[in-house]
Amino acid sequence: MRSNLPQDPLNRKFVELRTKLLAQAMCGQLVALPSAPSLATNHDLASPTAADEPLALPPHWQWVALKQISTIIAGHTPASNAKYWEPPTINWITPADLRQSQTPYITNSERKISPCGLNNSRCHLVPQDSVIYSTRATIGLVALTSQPSCTNQGCMALIHKRNLIEPKWLYYALHFVTPALKKQGQGSIFQEVAKSKFSACLIPLPPLAEQRAICTVLDALMEQVERMEQAYQELSGPIAIQLEQKLLELATRGQLLAPDPPNVALTAPDPGQIPAITPEQRPSVHSNAWRLLRLEQVTTHITDGLHKLPPRVEPGQGVPLLAIGNITASGQLDLEHITSWLAPSILTAKVHKVILAPNDVLLSIVGTLGKVGLVSATDTQAPLMLSRSLAVLKPRSELITPQYLALALRAPALQTWLATKATGTKHKHITIAQLKSALIPVPPLSEQQRIVACLDELLPWLTRFSSLDDLLQ
Repeated sequence: MRSNLPQDPLNRKFVELRTKLLAQAMCGQLVALPSAPSLATNHDLASPTAADEPLALPPHWQWVALKQISTIIAGHTPASNAKYWEPPTINWITPADLRQSQTPYITNSERKISPCGLNNSRCHLVPQDSVIYSTRATIGLVALTSQPSCTNQGCMALIHKRNLIEPKWLYYALHFVTPALKKQGQGSIFQEVAKSKFSACLIPLPPLAEQRAICTVLDALMEQVERMEQAYQELSGPIAIQLEQKLLELATRGQLLAPDPPNVALTAPDPGQIPAITPEQRPSVHSNAWRLLRLEQVTTHITDGLHKLPPRVEPGQGVPLLAIGNITASGQLDLEHITSWLAPSILTAKVHKVILAPNDVLLSIVGTLGKVGLVSATDTQAPLMLSRSLAVLKPRSELITPQYLALALRAPALQTWLATKATGTKHKHITIAQLKSALIPVPPLSEQQRIVACLDELLPWLTRFSSLDDLLQ
């Protein structure tokens, strides 16, 4: 299921459809149930009181705690001794691996441990068809093991009791109760569900035969939703992107809105040693109040992230490292899916680093070029480190708004410039010196604000360009 991933406004409709199907399955409303169930309620399992039951179930179903229908095992990380990691033969699953998995079954992990690491640590090898659930930092990532595996401490492994529950039912049930488990999370920076609370979490339990029948139907329906979402991406994605790029082009060429009055002009800073801009470089705009300025003229500082990374620590235990993947398509920061944490000593170490502040603008300059993010006040409630793949631009408030700067960086002219100037064979990149020299068209502040307000209304509207929209209402 894809509901673990960040979604844009329209894609959330597919998440809502999956959620609705899941709720119907977990309440016994997805398929017709037998009038006289072949298996009665399992009286060996203590049921909660009526007050504790989250919702009504069919009479022959019951609510059970996870610890009643499975053996729950917390993960562990072996010491850094090389012999514990070489040869890397045993899957060592982390929340990052769960996030990358696109199917219910996880087949591989980014890192693996050796038999020696398994035998000399608190890692436990769980069998095939165990359910892995992330309980730290990102709560609610779920997968089934396709082979014997172990996990780090960001995950719990559930070995199901075969006489009580099907692994696929447990997989779907954990998706169903994830909203409730997220409310149980505790932690100042990153949330974590304690093993005791996780073990006590209630899930619905029908007889085994009904579990199998419902899972068969639910599998087929989820596959259909997946195909619908893929069709939407293929049909509407490119159209929406093209329209967005056209709007950004018009906006940064002064052709989206009527210009400000002639007496409103932008005062450019003293260029100092910055080379002059030729007439051929100037944009086609309505008003002479616009100026074509280099990025170093409209910012107080441009730099990139850490060039040399200090030792990494377990998820949620140190300072999060922001990477390209943590910038969403809409330019927001996705702090729920941080994959790397650095030792807290990085905050006091005398190394090249930048600590982000509200209204900083981020731009990817290594590998995936041109992804743009805007830092909000809530993003900086705890320290964040920046990876080498990202540059941070701190706008001059008297010349440019952060929102307009982000918009200009996303526009076709700057994106084309990045692609043209990038060098490198394995990973294309832009240097900070190159970035400082890049040109963007800058209107007066009042016009910047009007352009941003206009696009704030238009760009979200583009996401509704799909015939599937009416279908999913």
